Amino acid sequence: MTTHSYFGELNLGDWFIWRSNISIPQIQENPIVLLLEVNSGKIEPTTDFLDKSAKHFQNIESLHQKAVIELINYLNDDDYFIDEHIEQCDLPALTALIESDDLTNENFVKLLKLQSVSGWYGENCQIVMDYMIDPEQSDRILAVKFDLDGNFNKVSWES
Repeated sequence: MTTHSYFGELNLGDWFIWRSNISIPQIQENPIVLLLEVNSGKIEPTTDFLDKSAKHFQNIESLHQKAVIELINYLNDDDYFIDEHIEQCDLPALTALIESDDLTNENFVKLLKLQSVSGWYGENCQIVMDYMIDPEQSDRILAVKFDLDGNFNKVSWES
């Protein structure tokens, strides 16, 4: 059994080798899911991966600030994600922005909720932050991806 000073005991052999919830009121009211994932249950993550993931999990607020900037940049280039949510979702906060003619990319990003932060171990090790507007009304995710050093890689639209 493998253990780590931050994560404790790891469930090697599973896809999700570690899972926890964290509350960060400065970001949002709902808990954020923290995950360590491996591409194959037969791979044991390196100490470097575990240490860097732990560092990011302990500094989510800083990574969240970077992610918000990248989400705005992404929507500045392609706002179809917003258009789809306008058509599909019945959210009072979104409707209020539309009615007050204040639906900017910045204000839309403020409506997104950070659902999870994952450390992915495999061919491309990375930290992934999943943002959704409302899981009850849409399964669409904007996943902001960083390398293990905290450098931005890309935003992916997923579901």
